[in-house]
Amino acid sequence: MPDEADRNERQISRLGSFIDAVFAIAITLPVVQLTAPKVGAGENLGAAYARLRPDLIAYILGFMVIGLFWNCSHFGAKLLVKSDQGFNLLTLLFLASVTLTPFPARPFIEHIADPPNAGVAAMFYGLALTAPIAMWFSRWLWGVLRGLYNPELPKSYVRALTIRYATALAVALSGALILVLTKHPRIGLSTVAASTASFLLPPTTLFGSRRSLKRANHDVSKSARYAGALDSLHLPQTWPGPNFEQKQRRSCKQSAWANVFTIP
Repeated sequence: MPDEADRNERQISRLGSFIDAVFAIAITLPVVQLTAPKVGAGENLGAAYARLRPDLIAYILGFMVIGLFWNCSHFGAKLLVKSDQGFNLLTLLFLASVTLTPFPARPFIEHIADPPNAGVAAMFYGLALTAPIAMWFSRWLWGVLRGLYNPELPKSYVRALTIRYATALAVALSGALILVLTKHPRIGLSTVAASTASFLLPPTTLFGSRRSLKRANHDVSKSARYAGALDSLHLPQTWPGPNFEQKQRRSCKQSAWANVFTIP
C-alpha cells in the first residue's frame, strides 16, 4: 500500500509539473506578438501606440483567460490523490482548449466595430471560451466518478462544486447557441463571458459549498463534545459502538479540508 501511495504521489507531481509548464508557455506566447512601435524623428509616437491597441487588448484578454483557468487547475491539483489514462487525456484536451483562447481574441477586437464580420468574430471567440469550460467540467466529473479526488472531502462539498461547474457549462452552452443560431452576438458573447467570469469566484461561495464546509466543522465540534461527555461518564470503551472512533476520525479529516478551503 505505501508503494502505491508513493506511486500515485509521483504521478500527480509529474502531471502538475506538466500542466504548469504548458500554462507557463501558453501565457507567454501572446506577448511575443507585441512589437514596440518604431517611429522616426518628429513622428507621432502616441498614434503609433494607438495603432497597437488591438494587440494590447487581445494580449490582456488572452492573459486573463489563461490565468483564470490556471488558477482553477491549481486548485483542482490540491484535491487529486491519483490519476488514470482517461483523466490525463481529458487534461490534454483541457490544456489544448485553454491555449487556443488567445487565437480568436485578436480578430474579435479588430472587427468589433465591423458589422459584416463582428458576428463571425464574436461567434468564434465565444466558442473558444466555451471549450475550456466544457473540458474542465468533463475533467472534474471524470475525476469524481473515478474516485481520483481525496475521499476525505465532504460529499456535500464535492456535490456543490459539481453543480457549480455544470451550471457554468450550461450557461456557456446557451450563450454559444445564441451566437451560432441567432443574430445577437452581444447577448451570446456576454452570456459566455459571464460563465467564464464565474470561475473568478472562490470555490466555496456558490450553491452551499461554504455551508457544507461549515457543517463539517460543526460536526467535528459536536463529535468532540460528545466524546468529552462520554469520558466524564466513565462508560465502557466499547460503548456507544466500535464505529464511533472511526467516524470521529473521519470527521476530523473533513474538518481539515474545510479549514483549507473555507474563506475567512
